[in-house]
Amino acid sequence: MELTHSLERDFVRHLAPKAPLVTSPTTTVRETIRLLQENQAGCVIICDGQNKAIGIFTERDVLRRVIGERVDLDSPITDVMTTDLASVRESDKIARAIHLLHERGLRHLPVLDDQGGPIGLITVRGVMEYLVEHFPQTIYNLPPDPSTILEAREGA
Repeated sequence: MELTHSLERDFVRHLAPKAPLVTSPTTTVRETIRLLQENQAGCVIICDGQNKAIGIFTERDVLRRVIGERVDLDSPITDVMTTDLASVRESDKIARAIHLLHERGLRHLPVLDDQGGPIGLITVRGVMEYLVEHFPQTIYNLPPDPSTILEAREGA
């Protein structure tokens, strides 16, 4: 119960979002992939001239859109970026962030300011680290499938 209460009470800023990797819409697909590699990052946020997030490009997009559709690597990143950008604010509850990650099947979630500019990035890994750090007894004692009820004792 405390875990659920904390997720509905604590804010996204408690997840310590890391600094996002950002690029412009005129960056080529090739340059963007190189940026991901050089920074060992899983995604880059694409921002317009006013520093407003207009899309995201992830390692999944490299596989699905670039390699799968054989996109010209010298085309602008806007040709292959995801424009339906799911995001949160620092003042949103952690439960909302987890819901978006789960519902949309995401691994990266941008944290935007009130003007739509990127100020952070939440990852599934970051959420897991938060949960383990704040609720170790709850997390470590969960069965692999919480809905499974064992008919006999497990172990030797």
